Amino acid sequence: MPFTVSINIGARPVPQVVAPTEVVRRARASGSTNAARALAVTLPTLRIDQRGLLYAQRLNSGRVEFSFDTGTLRLTLRQEIFIANDIPACAQGVWISHENGHVTDNQRLMGNFNFQIDNLYFQPIFFSPRWYPRASFSNIENTIETTVGNIFRTMVAANNRARDTAAEYRRVNRAILAACPVHY
Repeated sequence: MPFTVSINIGARPVPQVVAPTEVVRRARASGSTNAARALAVTLPTLRIDQRGLLYAQRLNSGRVEFSFDTGTLRLTLRQEIFIANDIPACAQGVWISHENGHVTDNQRLMGNFNFQIDNLYFQPIFFSPRWYPRASFSNIENTIETTVGNIFRTMVAANNRARDTAAEYRRVNRAILAACPVHY
């Protein structure tokens, strides 16, 4: 069995209605450029499970070495949506719709993840395996974790830039004005 990636796009999250300061805090922590004015935020998290990766070992000149043999890297997407509790329910509904767009974007990007895994860093580990000293095992696991995480964060940031445009925020505001009898 060769190297495979198993992807679970996760369930659509139920929005959590929280204090506006909590929305802003979470948006800031995620690196949002609009954090100071955030009324809602979607936070995706990727769980990277390497337990399905199997390695061969050998003794070479008295040293134990390992090399990737076969297995599955499991990736699971988990998302949370936070909505400010100080805006009317009709506005919350519009923001939930916008945030659900982020959820869908993030689920779709998981479908593209296999293409991204074929990465320069992974070539020597999975696709043209070489032997590493046993002492390097933790470093290889960290490299996998860090690289997959960086690919994920880069893809999410690109999706967010594409969705969170001035035109999209104008659309959201127009939808709120149309839906809400009392404006905030």
